[in-house]
Amino acid sequence: MHPALLLMMLALAALALHTHWNPMAALAVGLLMTLAWIAFWEHQRPYRQDWLPQRQDLRRDGWFALFTILADSLGGLLVRLAALAILLYWPLTGYAQDLPMLLAVPLALLLAELGDYWLHRLSHRGGWLWQVHLVHHRPAVLHVSNNFLSHPVNVLLRKVLRELPIWAMGFSPEALLTAALLAQAQSFAAHANWAGRLGYLNYFLGSAQLHRWHHSVQHEEALNFATAWPLWDQVFGTFYYHPELEVAQIGLSQTEPGEHDKQALLCQPFPCCRAL
Repeated sequence: MHPALLLMMLALAALALHTHWNPMAALAVGLLMTLAWIAFWEHQRPYRQDWLPQRQDLRRDGWFALFTILADSLGGLLVRLAALAILLYWPLTGYAQDLPMLLAVPLALLLAELGDYWLHRLSHRGGWLWQVHLVHHRPAVLHVSNNFLSHPVNVLLRKVLRELPIWAMGFSPEALLTAALLAQAQSFAAHANWAGRLGYLNYFLGSAQLHRWHHSVQHEEALNFATAWPLWDQVFGTFYYHPELEVAQIGLSQTEPGEHDKQALLCQPFPCCRAL
């Protein structure tokens, strides 16, 4: 199910590039295909039946999806402005624009994941970044819908750190679109509530099996900070994979903010807002 999704995204990228689609349209179609594919298999072959999304989950996640779109759009604008400013004084375009696609796409994916990995890892050390990030860890279940449950500040920070390096390096539009489609699919596949294991592919793909450990309530198990591709976890010693075991409990040990309290989740990083 998971490798098939990535093959579909590669096929979509080839079609979009061949027929000159608008990149935003291609990403929107890719998102709809990804959501439909994962949702279908979550109902056909769920990892856990009691993790299937409930109506209140969908209402909350749909609400946060709107904030995600807004924060993602703002982050994209900031990235393009910053990349333009960088290129005026430090022309890096020649380093990446002429790379062959077979090299450019994996390199763009890994470069984008590096900054995100360190933001994610630092967020789990506590402080204000954790207050921003814990919103995503609040649910006690994992499914494709609650991948949307991220604080807009977290979405904005991730967007800038993921995209600024690859825009500044001047990757071709073709490589950027293909990498974006794959990364988008990987983000949702890692949260999928679907059965099955990838075996040795877990060393190369960020799977749902790996990401469930990241959402563990046990601090020593909550590793695997590179959501899409596990290379940086392997390089920096935070890769956690025990194929013979399953995570016992995910979510947070604390009970606040409420899992479906949209206002409290949005106000979590801001004490003055929480006091209202």
